[in-house]
Amino acid sequence: MVGPLVHNKRKIQIVDISMGGLAFIYDGSAKDLKDSGMLSLLAEDKIYLNNVHYDTVSDSPVPVTRDRERDYRKKAIRFAWLGFLDKNDLESFIADTSIGEL
Repeated sequence: MVGPLVHNKRKIQIVDISMGGLAFIYDGSAKDLKDSGMLSLLAEDKIYLNNVHYDTVSDSPVPVTRDRERDYRKKAIRFAWLGFLDKNDLESFIADTSIGEL
């Protein structure tokens, strides 16, 4: 979930993740998400990390295809700060939700 306020949070699809940051796909404009903000990592209603601060590395449109009705963007972010416990929770999230390594 991404967003500073509970009622404005949106679910996103993570496409790449590491201990330093992640990339995700979202619909909408770049103005919809601030250059820096907070996100929470959850899977199957289990919260692994809550209100993690991040900085935007890039935010670009995903190339258009004929079968897609909406405009999507890919945003890459860097975690601004993770404490020891947050790092353990992030490692658990990656281990529990990843489908492979590159």
